[in-house]
Amino acid sequence: CVATVTDVVDNRFLVHFDNWDDTYDYWCDPSSPYIHPVGWCQEHGKPLTPPQDYPDPDNFTWEKYLKETGASAVPAWAFKVRPPHSFLVNMKLEAVDRRTPSFIRVASVEDVEDHRIKIHFD
Repeated sequence: CVATVTDVVDNRFLVHFDNWDDTYDYWCDPSSPYIHPVGWCQEHGKPLTPPQDYPDPDNFTWEKYLKETGASAVPAWAFKVRPPHSFLVNMKLEAVDRRTPSFIRVASVEDVEDHRIKIHFD
C-alpha cells in the first residue's frame, strides 16, 4: 500500500496509509521488514495497491503521484535491514502480557518466520 510518514519521534515514525482512516496508522522503526522504499514492489515483482479512490489506479506511478501530492520519497538509505531472529520452536522466554502489561509470563515459541515469532503463554 502507498503510505506517508506523518510524524517522527526519535528513531520511530508514524506510517499513514494514504486515503485510509487514521485508525490504521502505526509506529515503526527503519528496520521494520514491513516497509520498503518507493519502487520496491516493482523491483521485486510484487503488486502495489494505490491509495483508495485514486482516479486511475491501473496507471499509478510513483513519479506522477509524488508530483501530484507535492511529496518526496524516503531515500532508500534510510531503510535498515533487520537481521533475522534466532528463535526456535519450543524455546522458553518471559513475555509481557499485552492485555495486562503489568504481568510478565512464561511463554514458549510456537512458530517462527523470518522476522516474527508466535508465542504461547504456558
